[in-house]
Amino acid sequence: MFLKKLAFAGAMAAAWLASPGMIPPVAAKDATQVIYQSAASSPTIGIIPIGVADALGFFEEEGVELEVRYGQGGPMAAQILATGNADMSQITYEPFIKGYEQGLRGKYVLASWDILIYYIGVPADSPIKTVEDLKGKLIGVPSMASASVTIARSILRSAGITPDDSIFQPVGISASAVTALTRGQIDAYASFHSAFASFPRAGVEMRYFRHPVAANIGNGGYFVSQKAIEEKHEAIQGVLRALVKAQYFISLAPEKAIRLYWEQYPTTRIGGSDEEAMAKAMSELSFDQASIVPLPVPGQTYGHVDPKGVETYLGVLKGEGYIDETIPASEVVDDQFIKAANEIDFDAIRALAERD
Repeated sequence: MFLKKLAFAGAMAAAWLASPGMIPPVAAKDATQVIYQSAASSPTIGIIPIGVADALGFFEEEGVELEVRYGQGGPMAAQILATGNADMSQITYEPFIKGYEQGLRGKYVLASWDILIYYIGVPADSPIKTVEDLKGKLIGVPSMASASVTIARSILRSAGITPDDSIFQPVGISASAVTALTRGQIDAYASFHSAFASFPRAGVEMRYFRHPVAANIGNGGYFVSQKAIEEKHEAIQGVLRALVKAQYFISLAPEKAIRLYWEQYPTTRIGGSDEEAMAKAMSELSFDQASIVPLPVPGQTYGHVDPKGVETYLGVLKGEGYIDETIPASEVVDDQFIKAANEIDFDAIRALAERD
């Protein structure tokens, strides 16, 4: 497993944070370590809040040392959390639901998305205009173990199509998925939102088919293990607050945020010229941001998880046989960290975003 220890306070951040009026960061020796298990195998645009929070010293301000580890999907992240080898992750509900049956305990404490991030896409110029048109078509998926298969089945079933495994073709994500679709190896692609971000970056315009019942239900966010909730409560508050600060900064200064992201993760910069690289990154960021919960706004609570939406979504999963028993929403979500996560100085972050 690839492991990257996030470095604190890059040169750009140090210059900004040394400005008058900024609170000096907490000394590293006082920091509490929090292990963040990513579901991705390497940095993607979805991790930009972590990169920005780290580059701007937000974790240091909170007295936290965040260690990011990379894996191979949500199910692996859930397994690692279950064994106590990580404290938190940003994952959808499905891996936790499966893990719950094997004893995984914890809570989703801050929402990440306000839509169901699994859906089906086809090229904008495809003759497939409706879900009904997908009958008899080959649909690419990241893998047969992906929850996107479950949701694709439910979408197809809603249109009177009885799905079976033969219509799904594992094609991975990113370049391999784009290649499979553009070369006609598959007719459509069913996946999660950040995987679809690869298509506009490659110049492929897409149309999407979303779930008829659960399309507007966010199905995941920041998950914290029960052990971390009990043993690292204040540190988890700090991580979440740092991430909300970063998200607000991103909303105010996306290009600056991208440059900080590149500073932390140089391999994510794609493109020859700076202009080309920024255009690609902005396209990907815009796509990703369109799926997240409304951006932080002064005076409003950010990141609340709706229990009723969770119950509706769990009903969809049960209807597809993904789970046998209905798990109460109270076992899935918890708002105990919401108030602390929202205790940020919006004016200070805005000044930071506006600084040259």
